[in-house]
Amino acid sequence: AAQYRLSPAALQLTASACETMAKQAGRNFANGRSVRNFFEATVRRHANRVSALAELTKEQLEELEDVDIPRELEPYLGR
Repeated sequence: AAQYRLSPAALQLTASACETMAKQAGRNFANGRSVRNFFEATVRRHANRVSALAELTKEQLEELEDVDIPRELEPYLGR
């Protein structure tokens, strides 16, 4: 299994997004599904970003950066 970690900036954005999603949650809010979708979209963006690098380090493969956070989540990110 992949071992990802969030950079400090990505951690801050993720915490902000989760907090905002929870506050805006309606009665039928599916928290687990929303977080899984958020994570999967972030990993896809990360994969696209690092695939363009000539040489990769283990750290680059494992660390999710703020630029990996999907733009469609902007309303939740507090940027």
